[in-house]
Amino acid sequence: MWLPTKLYERLPLWWILVGLVFMLSALYLGLDYGAAYGYLALGVACSVFGLMITIWRVQHRNRDATDNQSSSDDTNAN
Repeated sequence: MWLPTKLYERLPLWWILVGLVFMLSALYLGLDYGAAYGYLALGVACSVFGLMITIWRVQHRNRDATDNQSSSDDTNAN
């Protein structure tokens, strides 16, 4: 299943936003409320997942750019 580019590019930001909402909800409820710890854990997990996706994309794009640059240098050398 393919996603539109606009949605695909923004998904990590949505994960981070959802994580922040869960963390703020946990703080709003207070740590006296039992589910607040679950909200806090879920918020941290969502935020970390969004950051991991962002880091993976940046690394992959940098690697592709370096590969493309080196392959174009090889063709110019011939």
